[in-house]
Amino acid sequence: MWKFLRLSAFCLAANASSDCLTVCTVNRMAASLITIDKLKALSPGQFENVVYDLVTSAGLRNAVWRTPGSDGGRDIEGEMETTDFSGFHVITKWYVECKRYASSVDWPTVWDKIAYADSHEAGYLLIVTTAMLSPQCKTEASNWNSKRRMPAVRYWDGTNLEQLLMHYPGILVKYDLAADTKLAPAAFMALAQQTSKVVQAAYGASEMANHDNAALEAASALAELLTVRIRDAETGGKFAKSPFVTLVDGFHWLKVSGNGAELGGFDRHGLRALFALLRHVTGTKTATAEVAPGVIRVTLPAGRLPSAAATTLLTEVSLWGDLEVRVEGQDFIISRRP
Repeated sequence: MWKFLRLSAFCLAANASSDCLTVCTVNRMAASLITIDKLKALSPGQFENVVYDLVTSAGLRNAVWRTPGSDGGRDIEGEMETTDFSGFHVITKWYVECKRYASSVDWPTVWDKIAYADSHEAGYLLIVTTAMLSPQCKTEASNWNSKRRMPAVRYWDGTNLEQLLMHYPGILVKYDLAADTKLAPAAFMALAQQTSKVVQAAYGASEMANHDNAALEAASALAELLTVRIRDAETGGKFAKSPFVTLVDGFHWLKVSGNGAELGGFDRHGLRALFALLRHVTGTKTATAEVAPGVIRVTLPAGRLPSAAATTLLTEVSLWGDLEVRVEGQDFIISRRP
């Protein structure tokens, strides 16, 4: 593992040196390692989870499930923040429809989803499918968009999915979509990079005799998560979840309220990493986690919400714990998957 971490650090420092296997090179390799057939072989729930991980990795924030849809499946609602040239921040609402189809998606299907997305005041509707949109559907969608009607329609078909997934090798490994096991170590590059950043912060805090060990604690939890996931990959299996046990895995600064027994349904390594990292990036001294079935609500002090960069980091880590994160008001929400 340490050889891999040293290689990761060298690659990052070399900044795409020809002597180093870079993330971009790995991404290009991945294109030939995944097939649409593997995506179609997933269960409907697994495919929905792949889409969730993909859209949140690509930048969708505060993503929540909207279930059940008219077809009985789960759909995703989230927000995308952009900045125009004047510096004005714009938040747009997206509705994501997951379609694991063998045949093409027709216009009536998309039209139904337009009506649903519009009723929820979404600015964009994204259709994600393993199939293709029918020619008529593409024409109608183009006509709809040309009139600037809302929500605007976007789509990722099977070919788009293959191309997009090549940029996220971690998702390929997580769902066993990569045929070549050589891709597995490279999939941990992003997590290794984030771990390196926190370790550096921990080192700086130690050098300055900082008595608050939040950075060291986060670094330790991230290293533990990284070690476990690399071990999972090396044994050729999918993620092995271990239950969170409060008495063993809890933190002295974290007070648990509500149904604490529900924490046993969360992966201990992923949850410990998220808790410790949340404390580190927000600078909070203590926190309370209110636990309900499948959901943990951490209330943060005013002005202590994670920044955009911190949210990206937390989202990256949540993927490796098979968890979902979002912000609601002053609360940081962690959800587990069934």
